[in-house]
Amino acid sequence: DTDSGTIAHTDNYEAVIDDYFALQDRIAASVAQAMEITLGVGEVGSRIGMTRNARAFEEYLQVNEVLRPNPFAPPEIRRGIAHLERAVALDDEFALAWYALAAESVRLDQLSQLEGGDAAARARAEQAIERVVELTPDLPELLIGQFLATNASPDSLDFFEIDRLLDEYTVSAARAGYPIAEITQVEALALFATGRTREAAGLFERVRATDPLNTMVSFL
Repeated sequence: DTDSGTIAHTDNYEAVIDDYFALQDRIAASVAQAMEITLGVGEVGSRIGMTRNARAFEEYLQVNEVLRPNPFAPPEIRRGIAHLERAVALDDEFALAWYALAAESVRLDQLSQLEGGDAAARARAEQAIERVVELTPDLPELLIGQFLATNASPDSLDFFEIDRLLDEYTVSAARAGYPIAEITQVEALALFATGRTREAAGLFERVRATDPLNTMVSFL
């Protein structure tokens, strides 16, 4: 205000400036991550089963955005699967995308059990897991994914076997340097897929405590 000498409406300008710097940070992080992917270096780029194709990686990342509104809604899962199918079409050796495709297909089948299951999703999960075995037989999460993808329904699962595999996965993933939140999330999803929803909910809460923006826990 030129008459009183006071400053008005700073909040909007500060918000714009904050948004600008946040956007710059996101752009810088995206460019850095793309370089890691292309060169196969850094925490992301050097991970087992990773792609060197930036477009395939972008499709892989889109799954999080698609699932964010409700990660347990079949329509969103199907959209996520479509992104993963594009990712592996762009890079047939992208083992992490193949694994995610198997995991999402298993979830879709499990969530369709009241309607008799989803045979196409189950078949897709088995095919995707077979591809992961071909590409990266030592991928830590394969221990769980292979078991879930080849068992027809939660009622037929051996809970003792699942517990044993979860223990093996935890040790293997920790040795590979996986973040604790990611290890816990995989355990939670495995328990959810086997019908142990109360145990899964407790683990999801632990994930949210360390990673509040995580797609799988944001709906809770």
